[in-house]
Order: sequence, then C-alpha cells, then structure tokens
Amino acid sequence: MFQHVFRPLAWTLSLLGLSGLSLTSCPTQPTNPPDPATLTEEYTTCTEVWLRVSVPDTARQAGLRVYRDDSLLVNFPVAPTDTVVIDPGLQPNTTYSYHTVRLRDNDEQSPSEPLNVTTLPTTSHDFTWTIDTLGSSQYGYGSSDLNDVAILDQDNIWTVGDIQMDSGRFNLAKWDGEQWRLSNVGPVGNVLTSIFAFSTNNVWVANLCSPFHWDGTTWTYYRFSSGGVGVNTCAGNVMWGSSSSNMYFVGMNGSIVHYDGATFTRLASGTQTTIQDIWGARNPQTDDWTILCTAAPGFGGSHFEIYQITNSQTVTVVPGVTDRVARSVWFDDPRLIYTSGSGIFRKLSGKGWEEIGGIAVIPATTRRIRGMALNDLFVVSDFGHIAHYNGVDFRVWRPNPAVIYSSCAYRDGVMVAVGFDGRQAFVVRMQR
Repeated sequence: MFQHVFRPLAWTLSLLGLSGLSLTSCPTQPTNPPDPATLTEEYTTCTEVWLRVSVPDTARQAGLRVYRDDSLLVNFPVAPTDTVVIDPGLQPNTTYSYHTVRLRDNDEQSPSEPLNVTTLPTTSHDFTWTIDTLGSSQYGYGSSDLNDVAILDQDNIWTVGDIQMDSGRFNLAKWDGEQWRLSNVGPVGNVLTSIFAFSTNNVWVANLCSPFHWDGTTWTYYRFSSGGVGVNTCAGNVMWGSSSSNMYFVGMNGSIVHYDGATFTRLASGTQTTIQDIWGARNPQTDDWTILCTAAPGFGGSHFEIYQITNSQTVTVVPGVTDRVARSVWFDDPRLIYTSGSGIFRKLSGKGWEEIGGIAVIPATTRRIRGMALNDLFVVSDFGHIAHYNGVDFRVWRPNPAVIYSSCAYRDGVMVAVGFDGRQAFVVRMQR
C-alpha cells in the first residue's frame, strides 16, 4: 500500500537550508600532486639509450610520460613502478636530454630532474696491416694451417696449428715483436686447434681431444677422460675461461667440458652438433657470468643454435634465427650479444635478433667474431674477408682472397687473424 508522508513546507525548507549550510561549511581538500619519477641511465650504445624509470608505489594513481627533449617517447596511462624504456635510432656521440612528467586528468604535473645522456662515438676504421706466412709451400696443399690465436700484447702473440718447415714440423708460433719463433707442445705432429691465454705464465692450448697448460716453465698434459668425461670426448675446438680453475672446452658431438681446477666434467648440451665457439662476460646487473656457445655443422646447415651455460652448470637453448647458422659469439656485456655465421647479428636484451651485416658486407661464411667493445669489433671469414664494426657500420679488407680465416683475436687496438691460403699458414696483424 502506497503511503504519502506529508511535511509542512516550512519544515522542508528549513532542512534544505541546514543541509546546504553544512555542505558549504566544509572546504574541499586539495589533491596532492603525484610524486615525480626518477630517471637513470641503464645502458647506452652508439644509437640507443636505455632508461630506467622508477616511480614510488604511492603515486601509481597518475600516469607517466617520458620525453626526449620535447618529443614524447612513451605514454603510460598508469605509471609502472619500475621499467626500462629504450630509445633507438639516435646519432652517435650526441647528447640527449630526457625527463618525465606525471599525468592526472590530462594535466602534466611533477616533472622530473632532466637526465643528459651521450651516445657512444663510433670507433675509427683506420688500421694498417702486416702479412706473415708460416710454413714451406713445397709440402703441398694444406701442409700448414693456423687454427687459433691469442694476444697478450702487440709484441707477445701466440698462435697454434700445424706448421711444416724445412727445419721440422711445429704446432706453436710466438711473435716477439721482431719474428715468429716456432716450438712444439707435446709430440711432433700434435696438431693444436685452440688457445686461450690469461698471461705469459698462464696459457691453455688443446688439440681436438686433450688440453695442455703452460705455467711459465712446464707444459702439463691433461686428458678429458681422466675425470670420467669419456674417452671419446673431443672438446678442443675452442675454449674460454674466467680463470684456470673455471675453464670451458667445447667441440665435436655437442661436447662441453668444464674444468674446476681439479676435475673435468662433461655437461649435457642436448645437441650432437659440433660446438664451434664459446664466450663469456659478467652481467653488470647480477655480477654473474653469462656464458654462450654456438653450434653449427662443418659445412652447410641452416639451424641457428646458441646455448647458455647457467650458474648451475646446466645448458639451456637461446632462441635463434630461422634458416641461419651461428658459428661464433662475442659480447662484453650480455645485454648486447653479437654472433656471426651466415650473416652478422646482434641482440639487445629483451628484443629479437637484428641482422647488421649480410652478404652486402661479407658474401661468405663468417668464422669468428671478437671485439674490445660493443662499438669496436672484428669479423673474419672465408675468401679473405676481414671486417671491422664501429658501432654503426662496417669496413671490409681483403688482403688475400685465397685465405680461409679460422680465427682472430683483438686486444688494445691490435687485431690478429689466422688461417691458411691453401699451402701456407697465413697471419694478418692489424693495428689502429
């Protein structure tokens, strides 16, 4: 049953008046402006800037905009607590100013302090080179070859392989600033395939299946099988280590062997493909080592295989590039990785692979990539190509088109590439 409640008009107006008085007597509280964000430089290349944006949790009710100078880079409707913004396509050696603003009801508030960041410069392509040959050509095709090289300084360069001279057969050559001095590690005919040097008194070399260590006085011979790794383990293709008690050896049939200073241990790689290269560097964010391997068949193939050795000594797969081959890897910071093989690629953390050098740069298989910095690295290949990358582009030399380069090393502005030209071992020494 509907009921209508009658109230005198005067009484109703009185209530309304009191209500209005009550509302107007309490002033509206102003809304505090959101807290400004904090910008820090995370990582910088010649053409990219990474910015870490940090916002206090209490201010997440407002949006966020990031500006480079007056150009809007990114607009977050709700500000993230912590994120990284990448600004690509910049000019080398150029200073850019960044700042943020908070956004509430489309009103920009609380600007941050500006952050000036200068991109890296490109490095010089200006190198001179010297060519040396080792071995006597009279012994026929393939009689002498160099497989790997290590630079201690410009007057202390070690290279390994198989060198046949009139005076004998050798597997180690040392450059002393004036000449190459030949010697043997192990028995005559022991072809060495790889070398890794920490100092003059701390050098590792290996043939396909056994490593040797030089302590400044004596070569010590090891066998992978002595640690229960397996008599058929051939992991001497390439080696890398952070110290002589943390060495990694890689090679045939997916072999990865770790040496801890006392014991050799084979790691399960999950592949039977020959592992062609290994490299590692510290992650500046975690201080842990990042160690990567590349696997590729001897010739042909189109499977981009990269593996990461974790801190727990397990091996995981790094997603690659379809229909390409990765033969070599190098980086000085795992946030930017370079590979070479069928093409030259780079990968920024959190992004996909980007080809920076295809057949227009080197129309051949690239065998080894080594550098000093992300804007200063070399790639060597079949048919005599040597390419320097300065952070933006390449310069290519071809001192001898007949040479197949096996490896290279780059240190303190000196690059040495080694291989063979069909009969003799071949060395190119380049200096900026």
